[in-house]
Amino acid sequence: MDKVKIGEYCINNCSLDFTSYIYEDINGLLGLDMLLNAGFIIDLEKLNMYLQN
Repeated sequence: MDKVKIGEYCINNCSLDFTSYIYEDINGLLGLDMLLNAGFIIDLEKLNMYLQN
């Protein structure tokens, strides 16, 4: 992919793996390696994801 953008965070020239899921409510998965490197915080109680300040 040329670019993946999540809010204000942007990754250029990255490889993605597309597959189908048996769950109807899942459209795709974000890699934990990318989320950790970017500094994302995942709030499981509120089901929210945001970048560290």
